[in-house]
Amino acid sequence: MIIPYANTRRIASKHHLIWAIYMMAYMGFIVWGHHMYLIGLDHRSRAMYSTITVMISLPATVKVVN
Repeated sequence: MIIPYANTRRIASKHHLIWAIYMMAYMGFIVWGHHMYLIGLDHRSRAMYSTITVMISLPATVKVVN
């Protein structure tokens, strides 16, 4: 509450929250492969799924901040 008041502008908006929800849904749909670690994915696929799984934390942080 102090930071937006001191800066006289908003930090986040409804638009950012909607964007974060859509990005989390999109990335969540893509990372279905991280459930298949036990079947022996190659290293490239494993790295891609791991990276996208970690990237979900960015829009999740936007949702928490909002």
